[in-house]
Amino acid sequence: MDYWYVLFITTGKEQEVETILKILLDREMFSPFVPMLETAYRGGGKRWIETKPMFPGYIFIETDLKSQEFRDKIWRTMYYLKDVYKVLRYGNSYDCMMRDDEKSTLLSLCGEDYYMEMSSGIIIGDKVYIKAGPLQGWESVIKKVDRHNRRAIIEIPIFGEMREVQVGLEIVEKI
Repeated sequence: MDYWYVLFITTGKEQEVETILKILLDREMFSPFVPMLETAYRGGGKRWIETKPMFPGYIFIETDLKSQEFRDKIWRTMYYLKDVYKVLRYGNSYDCMMRDDEKSTLLSLCGEDYYMEMSSGIIIGDKVYIKAGPLQGWESVIKKVDRHNRRAIIEIPIFGEMREVQVGLEIVEKI
């Protein structure tokens, strides 16, 4: 399957809608997925890691269908799902197929399993250096680091817009 499309859905319903789409859609033609990431949390003197959607409110679908065919096939299914609102497009065009460079960026961060693990790094002065994890080599996309909550805010392109995503980042040392 070569092409990716993105559906805008009710935030918080990602897993539910993904499951329903896997049941309703032809498995040989469509492969719905939700890119996930690890995020660290603190509370009550404890720390733990949770998995959450990388893009809340969005479901990705991989298929071999080009834009018009995809829209024609997915429309009937979308019509019956109250939590699915629309297929994302580039601006006012009917182009709804995710561009290769955006797809490559997402795959390089998440891998083929669409799952982004936490990264670890160090801070030297005011610069972040990633030592391990999917952010290694992506230091330039980090916009902000929250050391206390073990997160970083990165910007990645999705449908022609830069979108901020909070990802897990453990700063193991500050020099």
